[in-house]
Amino acid sequence: MRRWITFHALDFGCLVFPGSVPVDSWEKYAELGSELGWVVSASCITMTGGVMFGLNCSKAWIRIQAWGYIPIILTTQVLCALTLNLKDFHDVLIFNVISALAPLTLFALDSCFGLKGRRPIG
Repeated sequence: MRRWITFHALDFGCLVFPGSVPVDSWEKYAELGSELGWVVSASCITMTGGVMFGLNCSKAWIRIQAWGYIPIILTTQVLCALTLNLKDFHDVLIFNVISALAPLTLFALDSCFGLKGRRPIG
C-alpha cells in the first residue's frame, strides 16, 4: 500500500510540476515534460491493475475477467486506434493510458462479487 501511495504521489507531482522531476540527461528530454505525466500515469494505472489482478487470482475471483478481458482490451484498442492519430507521440501515450484503464472495471467487478460472496451471472 505504501508503494502504491508513493507512486501515485509521484504521478501527481509529474502532472502538476513536470519540470521539477530530476531525470538523467534532462536536457535531451526537456521538451517532453508534459508527456512524463502520461507515462507515469500509465505505469501507476498498470500497477494498480496488477495488484487488483493478483488479489483476485489469489482468492480465485476471476469469473468475470476470465471471459471479459480479451474482448474489452481488443474493443478498447480498436476504438482507440480508429480515433487517435498513432503517429503522434502524445496520442500513443493516451492510447497506453486508456488501454491500461480498460480492464480495471472487470477487476473491480470480480473483487466486489468476491467480497460479497455472490456468484456473478455467467
